[in-house]
Amino acid sequence: MAVHLGPSAAPAAETEPRHLGPNYYYAQEDYLRSRSDAAWRWTHLIPTHLTGFAVGNPMNLALSIAVYASLVREAALRLDFPGTAAAFGAMTQVVDAEQLAEAAAWSAVTQQAAGEVFNVANGDPTRWSQLWPAFADYFGVPAGGPRPIPLSSFMPELAPLWRVMAARYGLVQPDLGSLVNWGFLEFLFAIEYDIVLALGKIRRAGFTRHPDTLEGFLSRFDEYRRARLIPTV
Repeated sequence: MAVHLGPSAAPAAETEPRHLGPNYYYAQEDYLRSRSDAAWRWTHLIPTHLTGFAVGNPMNLALSIAVYASLVREAALRLDFPGTAAAFGAMTQVVDAEQLAEAAAWSAVTQQAAGEVFNVANGDPTRWSQLWPAFADYFGVPAGGPRPIPLSSFMPELAPLWRVMAARYGLVQPDLGSLVNWGFLEFLFAIEYDIVLALGKIRRAGFTRHPDTLEGFLSRFDEYRRARLIPTV
């Protein structure tokens, strides 16, 4: 869909046209389609924003939000959404890593998935404005509204505070820059258009798992607490 380049259809079907210019994924798909002589088969899964448990990957949506909220709590502030009002209200969609893995496993053993392209995401489109109060409640801070913040320039200045927090709460990673790529989070929170995938095709083919997005986020936050990547208090 190339959502990083601008708006696309919402919901976006698997038949959406390609964008202009080179794209590694397009080259991959073209190669697979060209291998009509191969003994193997392929399926192309198109996910949207990914959440999951990962260590050593600073482009991590769930961990980035958790670290941001933990810093807000430590500073006794409210949890403002660091983007525009339009981004706060835009519809978006998330896919949990477990959902994507299960879709890949399903496609590997499902004949009708061979040579097909499927969108894959959680079951429910949402908005940051709907998720934000629940995030604030989880971290025990007041919920705020949209307030654009240049995260990539502002948040690195809080690295000393994070080191203090790491020592105080026994966190395993005292280096804030190794945990979060703030430019990545700033970009995601600046998307002012809807990002929604049409999921009818994959469901009609037999993959019907539809996890709840909010529950997925909160579960990841719990995992990061247990791993001592964010404070437990």
